[in-house]
Amino acid sequence: MEEPSVLADHLLLSFLSSPQSYPHRPRRVELLQTHISYVAIAPPYVFKVKKPVNFGFVDFSTLEKRRYYSVREVELNRRFCPAVYLGVVPIYAEGSNLRFGAGQRVAEYAVQMRRLRRRYFLRQLLARGEVGEREIETIAQALARFYHAESPILNAVGALESFRRVTEENFRQTRSSVGVVLSRATYEALQYFTELFYALKGSQLDQRKRDGWVRDCHGDLHSEHIHLAPKGLCIYDCIEFNDEFRCIDVAYDFAFLAMDLHFLGYPSLAEIFLGRMIEELADPGCRGVLDFYCAQRAYIRGKVACFKANDTRVPEKERTEAVEIGRRYFALALQYALCGLTTTAVVVMGKVGTGKSTLAEALARETSLPYLSTDCLRKELLGLPPTYRPGEAQRQEFYREEAVEQVYQVLYERAESFLRKGQSVVLDGTFGKRSRREALRNRLKSLGKACVFIEVDTPDPLRVERVTVRSVTQSGASDAQPQDLAVLDSLYESPEELEPSQRVRVSGVGSSEEVVSRALLALIQKRLLQELS
Repeated sequence: MEEPSVLADHLLLSFLSSPQSYPHRPRRVELLQTHISYVAIAPPYVFKVKKPVNFGFVDFSTLEKRRYYSVREVELNRRFCPAVYLGVVPIYAEGSNLRFGAGQRVAEYAVQMRRLRRRYFLRQLLARGEVGEREIETIAQALARFYHAESPILNAVGALESFRRVTEENFRQTRSSVGVVLSRATYEALQYFTELFYALKGSQLDQRKRDGWVRDCHGDLHSEHIHLAPKGLCIYDCIEFNDEFRCIDVAYDFAFLAMDLHFLGYPSLAEIFLGRMIEELADPGCRGVLDFYCAQRAYIRGKVACFKANDTRVPEKERTEAVEIGRRYFALALQYALCGLTTTAVVVMGKVGTGKSTLAEALARETSLPYLSTDCLRKELLGLPPTYRPGEAQRQEFYREEAVEQVYQVLYERAESFLRKGQSVVLDGTFGKRSRREALRNRLKSLGKACVFIEVDTPDPLRVERVTVRSVTQSGASDAQPQDLAVLDSLYESPEELEPSQRVRVSGVGSSEEVVSRALLALIQKRLLQELS
């Protein structure tokens, strides 16, 4: 058979979209597509046809390969939900016409499934607030039973070696999206995180394989593939096209769902799920690799979004949406690299004019974390716009000790509201008094949350220049004037009391991109080295 041309692809889409194409004559057909498949929802069935693509990690470039992987998809998914996967049906061509059933030659193959009711997909249940500890426990118990039923894979290929191949391909395939879907700082930081993890903790991946935790899993375990109906749980659409992506550490498999829960805005449920999985599997050792696994899962989803954004067969609106989705996944991967699985307050502090606010804003932007600034809060509490410039008398009133203390108290309270929900946060303030740093640390300790202080250090001449420019252009929320620096510096208490694990010093010299990149690498190195000590 000739492989599909643009015209053949158009004919296939037209065929799949028409209710008249199907023997059961559905009233309507909804056609969806991923980067590798066309999915026709024709109630009460779903038909999935693989696209003739070759991305390296997936190769559907010939009809025979599409037939083989369609059959494989049915076989593998019947492990999870046998009643849903009905079989593989050929699509025949007669001239320029396509049809199910008999015909002159097979043009394509479709996987036929029973349609699952949309209201019971996990993502829909989450959106309606119908998922709690009970539902999470049901999923965790079913997954644990499945993993226990699978035999360990103990071939000679090391887990570290397999992971390296996958991550190297991920970075290679997303390089062209730098500057479009993710920034160079994020790209390089995640590369650094991955390589440093391999250097410091890579042996743990091989040890987990020797301990029997690498098994034939699902491989694509996110919320859209979990159906939790009153009649029972169905987990469908596992990876069939690449055994290396499916035969993995069970913790890497369930880390996908934890990441997805976090991505959808349910970090507390992600934490509960991970705790239940560790308990059900009796596998506390996986904690040492879970943050790495979650980061890689987020990166892969970002990569998939890049593929969709670059696929000219996808409608322009969906391609634009894919860019934004990809940015969010890469930002989440960066959160895992910086904070691990621990909810953390990232505090950017330093003397006036060091560039701490510029760095804090950039960190919040790169990670998509909430950003709280003392300068912005001060104006907000007074009902003023951030760029409002007070007169001298008003400025003295704004910066009375009592007024400043009130701003910090509001900062703590707002940060705490995010942290209680399992959301890390970026804080921007001078934090020049030891008492204020202690107050924040004590509050976080009582919540069981972590914090790290980034002290930005910049030469005095450059600080004066920056404050002067900011004063003249009236940019930013800070009200500091060049003549204030000497007094403010005399009041600044260096954070010598902070433990090395809680403090990073970063130079504020250079472009914003250079400074944020420097900070990202320092934070990643600090966290991974700290875990080994």
